[in-house]
Amino acid sequence: MYQLNTTYFLIRNRKQRVWNNNGLYVNDGDIRGLYTTPAPSPQLQISYYPRYTGGSVSIVDALQAVGVESSFVSREKIAVKNGITGYKGSADQNNQLLYLLKNGKLIR
Repeated sequence: MYQLNTTYFLIRNRKQRVWNNNGLYVNDGDIRGLYTTPAPSPQLQISYYPRYTGGSVSIVDALQAVGVESSFVSREKIAVKNGITGYKGSADQNNQLLYLLKNGKLIR
């Protein structure tokens, strides 16, 4: 421990910490270690159905072609996972699913 003008310098673990006479830590301008950053969140692994490369315009035929159950209940579950709420099997909803499947972006 060294004394210099009533301020004490303590050297620990190769870092210089400055303490004043009252025992309070004085920031020496180096803020590394004073703040912590949250640990990065683990990356979620998104699994997609295989890309459909056929020419059908039917989501039922396309799902069957890639080996996926194509019943209404199954398509309803797939729609929910892909952000399509209130799935009723309409042409627009089926086209959205088919578009995702053709681009390899239909989430399992």
